[in-house]
Amino acid sequence: MRRGTLVVLVFILVAVAIVGASQFLRAQPPLEFTIAVSPLAERWVREAVSGLNATQPIVNTTRRVQFNVTAIDDMAVWQDDRRAPWTPENHPVAWIPASSASVDYAVNARFPMQMGGESMARTPLLWG
Repeated sequence: MRRGTLVVLVFILVAVAIVGASQFLRAQPPLEFTIAVSPLAERWVREAVSGLNATQPIVNTTRRVQFNVTAIDDMAVWQDDRRAPWTPENHPVAWIPASSASVDYAVNARFPMQMGGESMARTPLLWG
């Protein structure tokens, strides 16, 4: 067999292996991320997330992701008793509270949270 033919065969085998591995990884169940949101913004966030999930987002061109939305009141998150819905080990990936002060209360209550971005809502005129 000539060397040129061997190079072409190796190239084809490598290409088939890459495509096969990609298809295998895309067939895996999607990674699921939970986003907790205040009931005040639940409808808007659900619409945005369902639009994003409809596009079937892919990370690193191999793994699908899916986002789930759960509504929870701020008071329920940072109350310091056994009825609290989350534990420091078991909590959603992201939380959109009604107030940025809720994040401070949650951090004081034991949750490893940090502010991802400052709110754009600064004055009552914005909401008015």
